[in-house]
Amino acid sequence: MSVKKVAFEFDPFLRAGVSKGSVEDRQAALEEVAEFVKEQVLMHVGDGTSPVEGGAWKRSLHPEYRKRKATESSADFANLELTGAMLDALDVLIIGDKLSLQIEGDEAGKADGNNRGTYGKGRRNRSKAREFIPQKGQTLNSEIIAGIKEVFERHQDG
Repeated sequence: MSVKKVAFEFDPFLRAGVSKGSVEDRQAALEEVAEFVKEQVLMHVGDGTSPVEGGAWKRSLHPEYRKRKATESSADFANLELTGAMLDALDVLIIGDKLSLQIEGDEAGKADGNNRGTYGKGRRNRSKAREFIPQKGQTLNSEIIAGIKEVFERHQDG
């Protein structure tokens, strides 16, 4: 069975410790938070670090893959960007008062394998995981959560 979607759905108000009622234009705030989360995840991935609190990230590459990547990308470390297709598929959707950080469709299987450290026939090797979408029991790192709170505070009443 192929993976159709890798997603982390969360309540940004709850995570940031902000009352929904204190935010003046909730939709505008959510749109700004969604954009912020996407930018931050992509920035961390581009730097070869996990945006997940305590998330695993193996920066090194297998020597053969490093050679291949050197011909197709400017980075010689793991930043999940060979062709760019998987990261182009990354989206943050607004669902009510929640957000869903996700990759779905053709790139979901690749995202799942990198995120969980599964390669080949479902073999799991956590030491090779590059967690960029929180999994069960995980959340975004404290730096991103603090940024979400700042966005909401800019949109608060009075």
